[in-house]
Amino acid sequence: MKISTGSCLAITFSESLAYSAKRAEKVLKSVQTWYADSKVKGREVGLVASPHPYVKPTTQIGVRSRRKNGKWSYHLLVTNLSVEQFQQLYYLPPMWRHCPEPILWFALGVYDLRGGGCETEFKADKHGLGITKRNKKKFEAQQMLQLLADLAHNLCIWVKTALASQCRRFAPVGILRLVRDVFTISGQVVLDARGNIKQIILNQEDPFADEFQQAIQPFLNGITVNLGKI
Repeated sequence: MKISTGSCLAITFSESLAYSAKRAEKVLKSVQTWYADSKVKGREVGLVASPHPYVKPTTQIGVRSRRKNGKWSYHLLVTNLSVEQFQQLYYLPPMWRHCPEPILWFALGVYDLRGGGCETEFKADKHGLGITKRNKKKFEAQQMLQLLADLAHNLCIWVKTALASQCRRFAPVGILRLVRDVFTISGQVVLDARGNIKQIILNQEDPFADEFQQAIQPFLNGITVNLGKI
């Protein structure tokens, strides 16, 4: 699960909405009552009365903040946790204890505790996977695109983890360098008489070729990986 940091924000543990300020603002039109946040000046929070449908029930919470030009900036928090579950994650400050809709303040408090790891991860995906270069107008199509991006992200992390277990050079490699430098190593594939892969020859001039050959070989049963001139 990944946490979006744009205008559609998810602190949930099942699904996340794709980034879209317009979608967030559209969903937040069903908020009937906005409550002022006593911790952050100019920020208000409210319960979404007509949430976007998911496979499983969720609580969707609207957050809006005043910009310098006086207009509102809209955000959407999505969660499937109950108040009881939130109580195990967050201590509600005294200023919020008597506020209506306690789940609003629990969710907002937990979101404010987020670290920078998710933001860094999304920045790497934007550059390495180009997730901001492909957008769909339909919500369902955008959601499918987001799920495909999540799959691509996870595949990259799995490959990096496997490579790093064999060669420490790959441990600090991020998704951008993985896609741009490692996955683009040129080479040749040699097939046997039955059309099965027999051998892989990597371009020996590539700066990652030697370490990649050593790291990938243990995972290719019956297939040899060699270096050569391409």
